[in-house]
Amino acid sequence: MNRRNFLKGLGVASFASMPLGSFVLGAMPAHADVSDHFWVFFHASGGWDVTSMFDPKGASVISKKGPINHYPSSAIRQKGNIRYAPVPEGVTSSDQLDIFVKKHYQRMLVINGINSLTNSHSTGTRIAFTGTTAGQVPSMPALLAAPYADNQPMAYIDAGGFNYTAGLVAPSKLLSGDQFGALADPEKYLNSTQVYQDLKANKAAQLRNLLAQTPATASQRLLAMQQLQASRQSDAAVDDLLAQLPENPSVEKAKENMEVIAAAFASGWTTSASVSSGSWDSHSNNDARQFAQIDGLLATVDHLWVQLERLGIAAKTTIVMVSDMARTPGYNAANGKDHWPTNSMVFMGAGIQGNRTIGATDDNQKPLKIDPQTLQLNENGVEITPNLIMRALRKLAGIQGGVLDREFPLGGQDIAFFG
Repeated sequence: MNRRNFLKGLGVASFASMPLGSFVLGAMPAHADVSDHFWVFFHASGGWDVTSMFDPKGASVISKKGPINHYPSSAIRQKGNIRYAPVPEGVTSSDQLDIFVKKHYQRMLVINGINSLTNSHSTGTRIAFTGTTAGQVPSMPALLAAPYADNQPMAYIDAGGFNYTAGLVAPSKLLSGDQFGALADPEKYLNSTQVYQDLKANKAAQLRNLLAQTPATASQRLLAMQQLQASRQSDAAVDDLLAQLPENPSVEKAKENMEVIAAAFASGWTTSASVSSGSWDSHSNNDARQFAQIDGLLATVDHLWVQLERLGIAAKTTIVMVSDMARTPGYNAANGKDHWPTNSMVFMGAGIQGNRTIGATDDNQKPLKIDPQTLQLNENGVEITPNLIMRALRKLAGIQGGVLDREFPLGGQDIAFFG
Protein backbone atom coordinates (compact mmCIF):
# COMPACT_ATOMS: atom_id res chain seq x y z
CA MET A 1 0.00 0.00 0.00
CA ASN A 2 1.03 3.64 -0.46
CA ARG A 3 2.07 5.05 2.94
CA ARG A 4 2.34 8.61 1.70
CA ASN A 5 -1.31 8.67 0.67
CA PHE A 6 -2.39 7.45 4.07
CA LEU A 7 -0.37 10.15 5.78
CA LYS A 8 -1.76 12.87 3.57
CA GLY A 9 -5.23 11.73 4.51
CA LEU A 10 -4.52 13.23 7.91
CA GLY A 11 -5.04 16.61 6.29
CA VAL A 12 -8.82 16.13 6.26
CA ALA A 13 -9.33 17.20 9.87
CA SER A 14 -6.90 20.07 9.60
CA PHE A 15 -8.60 21.59 6.55
CA ALA A 16 -12.07 20.95 7.89
CA SER A 17 -11.37 23.23 10.86
CA MET A 18 -9.14 25.63 8.98
CA PRO A 19 -10.05 29.34 9.22
CA LEU A 20 -10.65 30.75 5.75
CA GLY A 21 -12.04 34.18 6.49
CA SER A 22 -9.21 36.49 5.49
CA PHE A 23 -7.40 34.63 2.73
CA VAL A 24 -7.49 36.14 -0.73
CA LEU A 25 -6.97 33.95 -3.77
CA GLY A 26 -3.82 34.98 -5.58
CA ALA A 27 -2.14 36.38 -2.48
CA MET A 28 0.29 33.46 -2.46
CA PRO A 29 3.02 32.52 -4.91
CA ALA A 30 1.76 29.99 -7.46
CA HIS A 31 4.65 27.66 -6.70
CA ALA A 32 7.23 27.54 -3.93
CA ASP A 33 10.16 25.32 -3.16
CA VAL A 34 10.55 23.43 0.10
CA SER A 35 11.91 25.78 2.75
CA ASP A 36 15.60 25.79 3.61
CA HIS A 37 15.07 28.03 6.67
CA PHE A 38 13.38 26.55 9.71
CA TRP A 39 11.69 28.31 12.61
CA VAL A 40 10.62 27.33 16.13
CA PHE A 41 8.64 29.68 18.36
CA PHE A 42 8.60 28.80 22.06
CA HIS A 43 5.78 30.33 24.09
CA ALA A 44 6.10 30.67 27.86
CA SER A 45 2.37 30.68 28.51
CA GLY A 46 1.19 32.75 31.45
CA GLY A 47 3.87 35.42 31.67
CA TRP A 48 7.53 34.91 32.51
CA ASP A 49 9.48 36.93 35.03
CA VAL A 50 12.08 38.62 32.85
CA THR A 51 14.02 39.78 35.94
CA SER A 52 14.54 36.10 36.80
CA MET A 53 16.02 35.58 33.36
CA PHE A 54 17.70 38.10 31.05
CA ASP A 55 16.70 41.46 32.54
CA PRO A 56 18.00 40.91 36.08
CA LYS A 57 17.74 43.62 38.74
CA GLY A 58 18.32 42.26 42.23
CA ALA A 59 17.17 43.12 45.74
CA SER A 60 19.04 46.41 45.86
CA VAL A 61 16.78 47.80 43.13
CA ILE A 62 13.74 49.17 44.91
CA SER A 63 10.68 49.73 42.75
CA LYS A 64 7.45 51.36 43.84
CA LYS A 65 6.34 47.87 44.86
CA GLY A 66 9.49 47.15 46.88
CA PRO A 67 12.58 45.08 45.98
CA ILE A 68 12.31 43.74 42.45
CA ASN A 69 13.98 40.42 43.28
CA HIS A 70 15.02 38.31 46.26
CA TYR A 71 18.56 37.65 45.03
CA PRO A 72 21.46 40.07 45.67
CA SER A 73 22.20 42.44 42.82
CA SER A 74 25.86 41.57 43.26
CA ALA A 75 25.09 37.95 42.33
CA ILE A 76 23.87 38.80 38.81
CA ARG A 77 25.84 36.79 36.26
CA GLN A 78 27.14 37.59 32.81
CA LYS A 79 28.58 35.65 29.90
CA GLY A 80 29.74 37.74 27.01
CA ASN A 81 27.11 40.45 26.63
CA ILE A 82 24.27 38.39 28.14
CA ARG A 83 23.39 39.27 31.73
CA TYR A 84 21.24 36.76 33.60
CA ALA A 85 19.81 36.16 37.04
CA PRO A 86 21.18 33.90 39.78
CA VAL A 87 18.99 31.33 41.49
CA PRO A 88 17.58 32.92 44.67
CA GLU A 89 18.53 31.36 47.97
CA GLY A 90 16.11 28.65 49.03
CA VAL A 91 14.87 27.94 45.50
CA THR A 92 15.41 24.43 44.17
CA SER A 93 16.71 24.54 40.61
CA SER A 94 19.02 22.64 38.30
CA ASP A 95 20.17 26.11 37.14
CA GLN A 96 19.56 25.45 33.47
CA LEU A 97 19.81 29.21 33.04
CA ASP A 98 23.52 29.11 33.80
CA ILE A 99 24.09 25.96 31.75
CA PHE A 100 22.17 27.33 28.78
CA VAL A 101 23.78 30.77 28.66
CA LYS A 102 27.32 29.42 28.98
CA LYS A 103 26.66 27.00 26.14
CA HIS A 104 24.62 29.21 23.79
CA TYR A 105 25.40 32.87 24.56
CA GLN A 106 27.13 33.37 21.22
CA ARG A 107 23.85 32.43 19.53
CA MET A 108 21.64 34.60 21.71
CA LEU A 109 20.09 37.99 21.10
CA VAL A 110 18.07 39.29 24.05
CA ILE A 111 15.70 42.21 23.48
CA ASN A 112 14.59 43.83 26.76
CA GLY A 113 12.26 46.73 27.44
CA ILE A 114 9.54 45.66 24.98
CA ASN A 115 6.21 47.35 25.63
CA SER A 116 3.76 44.51 25.02
CA LEU A 117 0.86 46.97 25.37
CA THR A 118 -1.31 44.65 27.48
CA ASN A 119 -1.72 42.71 30.72
CA SER A 120 -4.08 40.21 29.10
CA HIS A 121 -2.97 36.63 28.47
CA SER A 122 -4.89 36.19 25.22
CA THR A 123 -4.06 39.61 23.81
CA GLY A 124 -0.44 39.32 24.90
CA THR A 125 -0.09 35.94 23.19
CA ARG A 126 -1.59 37.34 19.97
CA ILE A 127 0.77 40.34 20.05
CA ALA A 128 3.82 38.18 20.81
CA PHE A 129 3.15 36.05 17.72
CA THR A 130 1.88 38.71 15.32
CA GLY A 131 3.07 42.11 16.51
CA THR A 132 -0.46 43.52 16.57
CA THR A 133 -3.84 43.27 18.27
CA ALA A 134 -5.58 43.13 14.88
CA GLY A 135 -7.84 40.11 14.79
CA GLN A 136 -7.18 38.91 11.25
CA VAL A 137 -3.36 38.87 11.18
CA PRO A 138 -1.92 35.33 11.19
CA SER A 139 0.84 34.22 13.52
CA MET A 140 4.43 34.43 12.36
CA PRO A 141 4.80 30.61 12.20
CA ALA A 142 1.80 30.50 9.84
CA LEU A 143 3.15 33.31 7.66
CA LEU A 144 6.53 31.62 7.45
CA ALA A 145 5.04 28.27 6.46
CA ALA A 146 2.44 29.60 4.02
CA PRO A 147 4.62 29.75 0.87
CA TYR A 148 5.44 26.04 1.29
CA ALA A 149 2.01 24.73 2.28
CA ASP A 150 1.42 23.04 -1.07
CA ASN A 151 4.72 21.15 -1.00
CA GLN A 152 5.06 20.06 2.63
CA PRO A 153 2.84 17.56 4.47
CA MET A 154 3.13 19.46 7.75
CA ALA A 155 4.39 22.92 6.80
CA TYR A 156 3.32 24.34 10.17
CA ILE A 157 3.40 22.21 13.35
CA ASP A 158 1.14 23.65 16.03
CA ALA A 159 2.05 22.54 19.55
CA GLY A 160 0.81 25.65 21.32
CA GLY A 161 1.08 29.41 21.25
CA PHE A 162 -1.04 31.64 19.03
CA ASN A 163 -2.02 29.54 16.03
CA TYR A 164 -4.39 31.65 13.93
CA THR A 165 -3.49 31.00 10.28
CA ALA A 166 -5.96 33.20 8.34
CA GLY A 167 -6.49 30.21 6.06
CA LEU A 168 -2.94 30.33 4.70
CA VAL A 169 -1.83 26.91 5.91
CA ALA A 170 -3.33 23.97 7.77
CA PRO A 171 -1.75 23.61 11.23
CA SER A 172 -0.64 20.06 12.02
CA LYS A 173 -0.68 18.69 15.54
CA LEU A 174 2.55 17.25 16.86
CA LEU A 175 2.67 13.46 16.89
CA SER A 176 5.18 11.33 18.76
CA GLY A 177 7.80 9.20 17.05
CA ASP A 178 5.80 6.08 17.90
CA GLN A 179 2.70 7.55 16.32
CA PHE A 180 4.60 8.29 13.12
CA GLY A 181 5.89 4.74 13.19
CA ALA A 182 2.34 3.48 13.44
CA LEU A 183 1.40 5.51 10.38
CA ALA A 184 3.87 3.47 8.38
CA ASP A 185 1.50 0.50 8.67
CA PRO A 186 -2.07 1.88 8.82
CA GLU A 187 -3.68 -1.30 7.50
CA LYS A 188 -3.23 -3.04 10.85
CA TYR A 189 -5.90 -0.72 12.28
CA LEU A 190 -8.33 -1.58 9.50
CA ASN A 191 -7.75 -5.36 9.37
CA SER A 192 -8.01 -5.36 5.60
CA THR A 193 -6.20 -3.83 2.66
CA GLN A 194 -9.51 -3.70 0.81
CA VAL A 195 -11.18 -1.76 3.62
CA TYR A 196 -8.42 0.81 3.49
CA GLN A 197 -8.55 1.11 -0.29
CA ASP A 198 -12.34 1.53 -0.16
CA LEU A 199 -12.00 4.22 2.51
CA LYS A 200 -9.39 6.08 0.49
CA ALA A 201 -11.49 5.90 -2.68
CA ASN A 202 -14.54 7.17 -0.80
CA LYS A 203 -12.61 10.17 0.56
CA ALA A 204 -11.28 10.99 -2.90
CA ALA A 205 -14.79 10.80 -4.37
CA GLN A 206 -16.18 13.08 -1.68
CA LEU A 207 -13.47 15.64 -2.34
CA ARG A 208 -14.08 15.53 -6.10
CA ASN A 209 -17.79 16.09 -5.51
CA LEU A 210 -17.11 19.04 -3.22
CA LEU A 211 -14.77 20.58 -5.78
CA ALA A 212 -17.34 20.13 -8.53
CA GLN A 213 -20.10 21.72 -6.45
CA THR A 214 -18.07 24.72 -5.25
CA PRO A 215 -18.68 27.86 -7.33
CA ALA A 216 -15.57 29.35 -8.86
CA THR A 217 -16.46 32.60 -7.12
CA ALA A 218 -16.02 30.95 -3.69
CA SER A 219 -12.28 31.40 -4.02
CA GLN A 220 -11.31 30.86 -0.39
CA ARG A 221 -12.99 27.51 0.09
CA LEU A 222 -12.07 26.34 -3.40
CA LEU A 223 -8.42 27.09 -2.77
CA ALA A 224 -8.43 25.19 0.51
CA MET A 225 -9.91 22.11 -1.11
CA GLN A 226 -7.51 22.32 -4.05
CA GLN A 227 -4.59 22.50 -1.62
CA LEU A 228 -5.92 19.45 0.19
CA GLN A 229 -6.26 17.52 -3.07
CA ALA A 230 -2.72 18.48 -4.08
CA SER A 231 -1.32 17.52 -0.68
CA ARG A 232 -2.73 14.00 -1.04
CA GLN A 233 -0.66 13.57 -4.16
CA SER A 234 2.59 14.53 -2.39
CA ASP A 235 5.66 12.35 -2.77
CA ALA A 236 6.51 12.69 0.92
CA ALA A 237 6.62 9.39 2.80
CA VAL A 238 6.53 8.59 6.49
CA ASP A 239 9.86 6.82 6.11
CA ASP A 240 11.53 10.14 5.26
CA LEU A 241 10.73 11.45 8.72
CA LEU A 242 11.30 8.21 10.60
CA ALA A 243 14.81 8.00 9.19
CA GLN A 244 15.70 11.30 10.84
CA LEU A 245 14.60 10.35 14.37
CA PRO A 246 17.30 9.41 16.88
CA GLU A 247 17.95 5.73 17.47
CA ASN A 248 17.23 6.11 21.17
CA PRO A 249 14.46 8.69 21.59
CA SER A 250 14.10 10.65 24.79
CA VAL A 251 11.70 9.35 27.42
CA GLU A 252 10.76 12.94 28.27
CA LYS A 253 7.77 14.10 26.23
CA ALA A 254 9.01 17.67 25.74
CA LYS A 255 12.38 16.45 24.46
CA GLU A 256 10.81 13.80 22.24
CA ASN A 257 8.75 16.59 20.68
CA MET A 258 11.99 18.39 19.82
CA GLU A 259 13.29 15.23 18.16
CA VAL A 260 10.17 15.01 16.00
CA ILE A 261 10.29 18.70 15.05
CA ALA A 262 13.96 18.47 14.07
CA ALA A 263 13.25 15.33 12.05
CA ALA A 264 10.33 17.04 10.32
CA PHE A 265 12.64 19.87 9.28
CA ALA A 266 15.39 17.57 8.08
CA SER A 267 13.00 15.41 6.06
CA GLY A 268 11.53 18.41 4.24
CA TRP A 269 8.13 18.04 5.85
CA THR A 270 8.01 21.23 7.90
CA THR A 271 9.02 24.90 7.83
CA SER A 272 7.84 26.21 11.20
CA ALA A 273 6.66 25.05 14.59
CA SER A 274 5.20 26.71 17.67
CA VAL A 275 5.55 25.07 21.09
CA SER A 276 3.99 26.18 24.36
CA SER A 277 4.84 25.46 27.98
CA GLY A 278 2.39 26.43 30.73
CA SER A 279 2.30 27.29 34.43
CA TRP A 280 4.26 30.54 34.19
CA ASP A 281 1.43 32.59 35.75
CA SER A 282 3.08 32.95 39.16
CA HIS A 283 0.71 35.04 41.29
CA SER A 284 2.06 33.16 44.30
CA ASN A 285 5.48 31.73 45.15
CA ASN A 286 6.98 33.45 42.12
CA ASP A 287 10.63 32.51 42.44
CA ALA A 288 10.18 28.76 42.89
CA ARG A 289 7.56 28.54 40.14
CA GLN A 290 9.48 30.66 37.66
CA PHE A 291 12.79 28.85 38.04
CA ALA A 292 11.06 25.47 37.70
CA GLN A 293 9.62 26.65 34.37
CA ILE A 294 12.92 28.21 33.30
CA ASP A 295 14.68 24.89 33.93
CA GLY A 296 12.15 23.01 31.79
CA LEU A 297 12.05 25.51 28.93
CA LEU A 298 15.80 25.91 28.52
CA ALA A 299 16.49 22.18 28.82
CA THR A 300 13.95 21.65 26.04
CA VAL A 301 15.43 24.34 23.80
CA ASP A 302 18.92 22.96 24.39
CA HIS A 303 17.74 19.49 23.39
CA LEU A 304 16.35 20.93 20.17
CA TRP A 305 19.76 22.45 19.39
CA VAL A 306 21.36 19.04 20.00
CA GLN A 307 18.97 17.46 17.50
CA LEU A 308 19.44 20.21 14.92
CA GLU A 309 23.20 19.79 15.15
CA ARG A 310 22.91 16.00 14.88
CA LEU A 311 20.94 16.43 11.65
CA GLY A 312 23.20 19.16 10.26
CA ILE A 313 20.51 21.85 10.10
CA ALA A 314 21.35 24.02 13.13
CA ALA A 315 22.76 26.75 10.89
CA LYS A 316 19.44 26.87 9.02
CA THR A 317 17.19 27.23 12.07
CA THR A 318 15.97 30.31 13.92
CA ILE A 319 14.54 29.97 17.42
CA VAL A 320 12.33 32.58 19.06
CA MET A 321 11.33 32.59 22.74
CA VAL A 322 8.35 34.74 23.72
CA SER A 323 5.77 35.13 26.46
CA ASP A 324 2.40 36.84 26.63
CA MET A 325 3.63 39.25 29.32
CA ALA A 326 6.08 39.69 32.17
CA ARG A 327 5.71 39.95 35.97
CA THR A 328 5.48 43.00 38.22
CA PRO A 329 8.59 44.71 39.63
CA GLY A 330 7.99 43.53 43.17
CA TYR A 331 6.06 40.90 45.09
CA ASN A 332 2.47 40.66 46.28
CA ALA A 333 1.27 39.38 49.66
CA ALA A 334 1.51 35.77 48.43
CA ASN A 335 5.16 36.23 47.47
CA GLY A 336 4.08 36.15 43.87
CA LYS A 337 4.23 38.61 41.02
CA ASP A 338 1.30 39.81 38.98
CA HIS A 339 0.84 40.81 35.32
CA TRP A 340 3.16 43.42 33.81
CA PRO A 341 3.44 44.58 30.19
CA THR A 342 7.19 45.31 29.89
CA ASN A 343 8.54 42.18 28.28
CA SER A 344 11.61 40.51 26.77
CA MET A 345 12.19 38.21 23.80
CA VAL A 346 15.08 35.90 22.95
CA PHE A 347 16.26 35.09 19.41
CA MET A 348 18.83 32.50 18.36
CA GLY A 349 20.28 30.87 15.27
CA ALA A 350 20.05 31.56 11.56
CA GLY A 351 20.11 35.25 10.68
CA ILE A 352 20.65 36.33 14.29
CA GLN A 353 23.80 38.18 15.31
CA GLY A 354 24.32 36.69 18.76
CA ASN A 355 26.05 37.62 22.01
CA ARG A 356 24.00 40.82 22.18
CA THR A 357 21.44 42.50 24.39
CA ILE A 358 19.28 45.33 23.03
CA GLY A 359 17.07 47.54 25.15
CA ALA A 360 16.67 47.89 28.91
CA THR A 361 14.26 48.87 31.67
CA ASP A 362 14.46 51.33 34.55
CA ASP A 363 14.19 50.58 38.27
CA ASN A 364 10.42 50.38 37.98
CA GLN A 365 10.73 48.00 35.03
CA LYS A 366 9.50 50.54 32.53
CA PRO A 367 10.87 50.47 28.97
CA LEU A 368 13.79 52.70 28.01
CA LYS A 369 13.93 54.05 24.47
CA ILE A 370 16.60 53.19 21.91
CA ASP A 371 18.14 54.95 18.94
CA PRO A 372 16.62 53.13 15.92
CA GLN A 373 19.92 53.37 14.03
CA THR A 374 22.54 52.52 16.67
CA LEU A 375 20.22 50.42 18.92
CA GLN A 376 21.80 52.17 21.92
CA LEU A 377 19.71 53.63 24.74
CA ASN A 378 18.52 57.12 23.89
CA GLU A 379 15.83 59.06 25.74
CA ASN A 380 14.91 60.76 22.47
CA GLY A 381 14.66 57.49 20.60
CA VAL A 382 11.82 55.03 20.05
CA GLU A 383 10.11 52.57 22.34
CA ILE A 384 10.53 48.93 21.36
CA THR A 385 7.15 47.41 20.53
CA PRO A 386 6.25 43.97 19.14
CA ASN A 387 5.26 45.31 15.72
CA LEU A 388 8.80 46.62 15.20
CA ILE A 389 10.25 43.22 16.07
CA MET A 390 7.81 41.36 13.81
CA ARG A 391 8.65 43.71 10.95
CA ALA A 392 12.30 42.79 11.43
CA LEU A 393 11.43 39.07 11.52
CA ARG A 394 9.48 39.39 8.29
CA LYS A 395 12.50 41.04 6.68
CA LEU A 396 14.79 38.28 7.97
CA ALA A 397 12.42 35.68 6.51
CA GLY A 398 12.38 37.40 3.13
CA ILE A 399 8.64 38.07 3.11
CA GLN A 400 8.74 41.82 3.80
CA GLY A 401 7.39 43.72 0.82
CA GLY A 402 5.86 40.57 -0.68
CA VAL A 403 2.27 39.52 -1.07
CA LEU A 404 1.92 38.23 2.49
CA ASP A 405 3.40 41.40 3.96
CA ARG A 406 1.04 43.55 1.89
CA GLU A 407 -1.96 41.40 2.75
CA PHE A 408 -1.27 41.67 6.50
CA PRO A 409 0.57 44.99 6.98
CA LEU A 410 2.29 46.06 10.20
CA GLY A 411 2.82 49.69 11.09
CA GLY A 412 6.03 51.24 12.34
CA GLN A 413 9.55 51.64 11.02
CA ASP A 414 12.23 49.17 10.05
CA ILE A 415 14.87 48.58 12.73
CA ALA A 416 17.77 46.18 12.14
CA PHE A 417 17.47 44.26 15.39
CA PHE A 418 19.03 41.08 14.05
CA GLY A 419 22.26 42.43 12.63
